Amino acid sequence: MLLLSLLAAAQQSDFSKMSSMVRRLSAHHPTPNTQQATVFISIDEQTFTPEVIEDLGGRILAREGDIIIATVPLSSFGRLSLQASVRRIEASRPQSQALMDTVPRIVNALPSYTATDKHPAFSGSGVVLGLMDVGFDLTHPTFFSHGGSGECRIKVFWDQLSPDTVGSSLPVGRDYVTADAIAAKGCSTNGRTQTHGTHTLGTAAGSGFNGKYPGIAPGSDICLVCNAVTSDTIYIRPEDYYKYTTATDALGFKYLFDYADRVGKPCVASFSEGYTFTDSDDDQLFATFLDRLNKPGHIIVVAAGNEGDALTYSEKPLGKATGGAFVKCYSRAAAYRIHSSGSTTLRLASYGAAYHDGQPTSEIAFSSSDGRLDSLLCDTMFVGSDTCAVVVSRHQAVSTGGDMYIMEIYANRPISQLGTIALTAEGSDSHVRMLGKPSFAFSTADAAGNTPDWCNATSSHNILAPATFGSVITVGNTTHRTGFVNSSGNYRQLPQHYVSGVLCPASSRGPTLDGRQKPDVVAPGTFVVSSYSSYFIEANPTDRDTAYFKEVFVHNGRKYAWHANSGTSMSCPVVAGTIALWLEADPTLTRDDVMATISRTCTHPDPSLTYPNNSYGYGQIDTYRGLLDVLGIGDIEGISQHQASETDLRLAGRRLHVTLSEQAHALQGRQPMRIRIFDTSGRLLEEHSVVAADREFDVSLRSVPAGLFVVQINGNSPAATGSQIFRSAE
Repeated sequence: MLLLSLLAAAQQSDFSKMSSMVRRLSAHHPTPNTQQATVFISIDEQTFTPEVIEDLGGRILAREGDIIIATVPLSSFGRLSLQASVRRIEASRPQSQALMDTVPRIVNALPSYTATDKHPAFSGSGVVLGLMDVGFDLTHPTFFSHGGSGECRIKVFWDQLSPDTVGSSLPVGRDYVTADAIAAKGCSTNGRTQTHGTHTLGTAAGSGFNGKYPGIAPGSDICLVCNAVTSDTIYIRPEDYYKYTTATDALGFKYLFDYADRVGKPCVASFSEGYTFTDSDDDQLFATFLDRLNKPGHIIVVAAGNEGDALTYSEKPLGKATGGAFVKCYSRAAAYRIHSSGSTTLRLASYGAAYHDGQPTSEIAFSSSDGRLDSLLCDTMFVGSDTCAVVVSRHQAVSTGGDMYIMEIYANRPISQLGTIALTAEGSDSHVRMLGKPSFAFSTADAAGNTPDWCNATSSHNILAPATFGSVITVGNTTHRTGFVNSSGNYRQLPQHYVSGVLCPASSRGPTLDGRQKPDVVAPGTFVVSSYSSYFIEANPTDRDTAYFKEVFVHNGRKYAWHANSGTSMSCPVVAGTIALWLEADPTLTRDDVMATISRTCTHPDPSLTYPNNSYGYGQIDTYRGLLDVLGIGDIEGISQHQASETDLRLAGRRLHVTLSEQAHALQGRQPMRIRIFDTSGRLLEEHSVVAADREFDVSLRSVPAGLFVVQINGNSPAATGSQIFRSAE
């Protein structure tokens, strides 16, 4: 029936202009209906007019050059594809999944802050921290100024899931643009079932609420978008389901930057979600649209994904007759991606309970010359007393060339329970690459000693989209805390293969399919302590997440928590918050500027590797070294690129108050400490030699300029040697 629908739709459609999702929607909805999808449309700027969309019942929502985002009735896709001024219609269902006490110290952020208690040198002031995520508690005190008692720092909030759409000009949901409206909203529509966004926002921009667990950019303004992820369908009316696509997410990014432009501030957008990237024609307009949002003061930061723990990649090199791996899938559905650069035969074969070098009990094989693949090839494979439905479609591989096949497998119980199933490719003149994900990965154990060519599955090429796009900064995850004591006094510990100081095993690894290096940078993301939704606690008081509460407290009559969470979702806002501090120093930074600073200033957790690489990128973010680099004083002789770890420096008017730890004071003894003051051009303003008779002492500063300056302190131990940026109002 599906094939008959496709044949009928083909008579009034140009499938070559459609992404796979649009093809299916066009085939399933050939007659007039009210359901609409949000899609990207590539146009001929010379001949296109808005009436092309409007006459079909659609509406243009955004435009960047020759790419527009519009809502279009599902039944109009066919007619739209026949318009000469329309080059391409694209949408994909992203299937996105939602992927701070020690963190500022680990990424060397602390010296970026303190000048006086009331006026930090860099805190993200004058910068918009934009964040698109799910599960926001808008009332958490860490998002308010003055220890939770001042104004809300969340300036605008677009809830794409809000059922209150009366008077809204947005394609889904509505936005809240006043403090009263945000307070009345309280939480995002999914705030009682999701907590992810509350945590990531606290990591990026939380004040810490009386100094508990601050984020990286506690002085930034906040702009939020709550988008839709796979678990949010309960909040979406069936007739609106197709409005939520990658194009809707692209509008979310544009909303963040549009707000920042309206208020005249730079913006860094943080996105801790992702979906499996196909490298097909489904995502080319999404990637191009995000690239066009990049401009001075517009930076996008995205989590790499948590796919690194599984064997997700198998390759048959050119010249090999056969190659592949065994299917490992504990769910009832899988969707493998297969890239082929030449003529090949793909085979899905069942071998019963175990593999025996012999003939399969059942198989499906198809050649790359099979014309049915250009629509949908549907077949059934018998596996003992069970059956599997198999659907295969062919697409153009955009970045790598050749063909890209999507093989979907559906069963009535977990696929791996059906027996041993191999996915292989044949043809020595083809280069074939197969990709899965943790929920439907590969195994090599069944072929050990029998078919070595079926034993080459690895954990690589598993960066999620949109982190795989070249226009974003992609963030991986390092482990720095392997356990902690929770609020109940119990110790929570990670598995033994998690090692402190290096890459988290689950962090996704590159390269991309077209050979680009990803991730770009890494940051701490394991057991990061940050804010948690009080609305979720209220609705789910016995949820298992309570075991990961670090601390619970009551504020304004509501119960809140600080919560330990892990993943590249937690690493991403660390980098976004860092970039907010850099944008405060230079609001005109571009993505290329930020990447140049990252390349010069990152630390290298594994010294045995060459950097950049496909595990760490350029290394772990170093906030302070990067800030010195942005200010142009990173290479000035005499200025340390780190803070004195056991020396506290504070400014009070024209006096510098120095406090040494007991250990630093004991090591210093009666030897003089050297204190020098530099301006941001690197010019030495004054110099002092002080014998620290006591642990605390003051130094009178004569030549402190209004604005920024650097204090360099040199003791006779590393703990008493380092630099710190200050901002003086005098």
